Amino acid sequence: MLSILAIVVLAANAWATFVVARSTTATSVQKALQLLLAWLIPLLGAVVVVVFHRLDRRSLGPEPEGARLDGSEVDVAMAVRHDGHQ
Repeated sequence: MLSILAIVVLAANAWATFVVARSTTATSVQKALQLLLAWLIPLLGAVVVVVFHRLDRRSLGPEPEGARLDGSEVDVAMAVRHDGHQ
């Protein structure tokens, strides 16, 4: 039973680490503090960090057309359509 709990805590903290690492809105200091929160307060810290990032993304509004998850953009006018035409 204890090993299952440990796996859940590690998975939650790993997910929080992933979410913080790919954040484009947080500074490096903010990221470091959020990672400390996630790892020093197991499970609860991870949940708080992930919820915070979800709320932060929603407050930014919808992503503009052509935006990608990695923060880069696609030139929508030059993108190839699905039927093969430009």
